[in-house]
Amino acid sequence: MKKTGFLILFSIIIASPTFSQDLKDGFRNPPMQYRPYAWWHWMGPTTNYISIKNDLEAMKEEGLGGATIFNLTSEVRQSAWPMSNVWWPWQGYRSPTYWETLAFACAEARRLGLDLGLHNTPGYSTLGGPWIDSEDKGMQHLVKRDSLVAGGRRVSIKLDIPVLPPYTNWGAEGKKIPDEYHDIAFLAVGEDGKCLDITGFADDSGNVCWEAPEGKWRIFRIGHACTMARPHPVPDNIIGEAMEVSKLDRDLVNYHWDNVLGPLKERLNDRIGTGLSHLLVDSYECGDQNWSKTFRDDFIRLKGYDPVPWLPFAVDPGLDAPLADRFRHDFKDVIAILYQENCWDLSKERVNQAGMKLCQEAYWGPFSTVAGSASSDIPMSEFWTSDNSHVDPDVPAGARAAGRTLIGAEAFSGQPQDSRFTEDPAFLRKFAEKAFAAGINRLYLHQWVLQWYDEDSYRWKPGLTMGWWGTHFGKYQTWFEPAKAFFRYLSRTQYMLQQGEQVIDFLDLDKPQDGISDAIDTRDFLQADVSVKEGRIVLPSGRSYAIMGFPNSDTMLPEVLDKLGKLVEQGATVVAVKPVASPGLS
Repeated sequence: MKKTGFLILFSIIIASPTFSQDLKDGFRNPPMQYRPYAWWHWMGPTTNYISIKNDLEAMKEEGLGGATIFNLTSEVRQSAWPMSNVWWPWQGYRSPTYWETLAFACAEARRLGLDLGLHNTPGYSTLGGPWIDSEDKGMQHLVKRDSLVAGGRRVSIKLDIPVLPPYTNWGAEGKKIPDEYHDIAFLAVGEDGKCLDITGFADDSGNVCWEAPEGKWRIFRIGHACTMARPHPVPDNIIGEAMEVSKLDRDLVNYHWDNVLGPLKERLNDRIGTGLSHLLVDSYECGDQNWSKTFRDDFIRLKGYDPVPWLPFAVDPGLDAPLADRFRHDFKDVIAILYQENCWDLSKERVNQAGMKLCQEAYWGPFSTVAGSASSDIPMSEFWTSDNSHVDPDVPAGARAAGRTLIGAEAFSGQPQDSRFTEDPAFLRKFAEKAFAAGINRLYLHQWVLQWYDEDSYRWKPGLTMGWWGTHFGKYQTWFEPAKAFFRYLSRTQYMLQQGEQVIDFLDLDKPQDGISDAIDTRDFLQADVSVKEGRIVLPSGRSYAIMGFPNSDTMLPEVLDKLGKLVEQGATVVAVKPVASPGLS
């Protein structure tokens, strides 16, 4: 069914009485899978059977369909601020008691008919944990030191190890400078942009002795080091012990999933897939990565030439030379492809093999949000309780083009100045409707904190919180009872929005026009079996479009141009600036 308006919906109802009754029944009482979910934050070692049972029963009573567990520190401000008086310090993350309570939560969710999932990483952000315990397993970034010299003579200089910067992204408190540095090459760039590999004229201490040709030369010592990115705010017992895994290294991403899925299979056994149905990858908040131990070989495989002689143009964006920008295009493209192949696609493969679905927020990083959203089982965006917040249009655009009909969002995230227990459903409704209009059809409430109190502790309202972040949902919220009507409204809306597909007539490459187009990543477009039927461009997902458009750029990859030519010959309508060059070096 296509949701093009009430007239079409009405005509379908008249034509199909059985479908009409099913639709009416589903609207009156939406099944559990159509109801909002919650992000269920377990704050440090503060879980117990009674609190788990009470919280899950409260979720069902409120009208939710499920929850995703996050294991966080006992208190969150900017990042981890652990309490000094937690009740049960012995039951920290992955302790025997932790596994027992997690298994109990899965059993209770199954008893209540709720869907339960788990964030793959302690804390939030992306892929990591205490099993990423050394810098060589962490995210790698290029670093450099350089010096300007005059040529036409023997040059003898020393380039010390580059300055290794500390991690400065979210959760940067307590992050140390990396201890390990690895050389890649010594390179000399002349005034004409010509780059020479002079690694053979340097020793391990950085001493360079080289017969430099005439002219001025910038000599670079380029290497890589760990960014020191960490998941945050992690449970109290592993603060400072968990790192983010290298996202570009397939072996290490597999190692991460071995350490996530192996213990889950061992400890939860038959609860996987029923009591525990999904794993989540949260929004990308761990900074950039632009190198790995296999990056050079991967680059040559993907682009057909060696990137090392061009690395000065990657580490110094102000360095100019003929073709430098075309190399930078290739460099960024390889990074994006490796994120997709070795991180997002592999993550989905591993989670699916384990019998679960992958919910993923693949945005804010050096990769294609469109491609990442297309590869997720349940692609997700987010929105906040501020008027300038909006759903990233790349998420629904990429998800729709790939045929995803369930598109989620981390819902009602709040800044400290907005989330002060002053929100109510009337305030929240406008943000939900804005997200629905943007293509979202399942909300994941941010946030519902597990309450460690028992039923006799109602005097502690509104209860334990996730510090100062997020809208505070839960059974101790003062408007818990009247909010049931609000959640019934959200469930009914989600039920209707999940019955069909949003009609979009425009397909863009890589980047959608906000709100009016779908999008497909260049690599997916080249690999997909795209056809033209009755003048419409048809993707393998079955989605079809009247027009395909391209960004306002006069560059285009030759292979894209070739494929477009074939589609135009078959009757496709394409709108683009006439290309005059390729953006890359290949």
